Amino acid sequence: MAALLLVAGPAAADIGAPGAAGTDVMAVCTNAGLVVWLDTQAQGALGTTVYRIELTNLTGTRCSLTGYLSVSAFELSGTRVGTPASRYRLSVKTVELKPRSSAYALLFVREPGTFQARCGPRTAAGLRVMLPHGDMVNSIPFPLPACSTPQPFLSVGPISG
Repeated sequence: MAALLLVAGPAAADIGAPGAAGTDVMAVCTNAGLVVWLDTQAQGALGTTVYRIELTNLTGTRCSLTGYLSVSAFELSGTRVGTPASRYRLSVKTVELKPRSSAYALLFVREPGTFQARCGPRTAAGLRVMLPHGDMVNSIPFPLPACSTPQPFLSVGPISG
């Protein structure tokens, strides 16, 4: 079962006119044309659970994403829990999203009990996700273990296809 959240935002940019070399200029994906959701079919080992944050293009045109999502956990009150996700350093590539296709970023959630120092364990109400170019924040309701101290319990990989 997967948690799903539809989002709305500013109008999506269309594919531009042919560029100087005669090729199409691909628009950057925006919230207006994407569904951002969490695939809850997790994998994990040794105190870390790995999820996929999925980004599905619902527009009729292709668009691209490059880089890392900004991810943080939040409480029911809306307050951020702990520190934002660190970046799991892997090669960054531009991913083309055709209409009705998806890209993803891996989210690594470290279990609070695996820290040597106390991390102030609590349960977060969900995740806040922002696209690499700073488009609107998406909220994904999904209870998960969290640390309220500056212990880095979240890590995110680059967007992949």
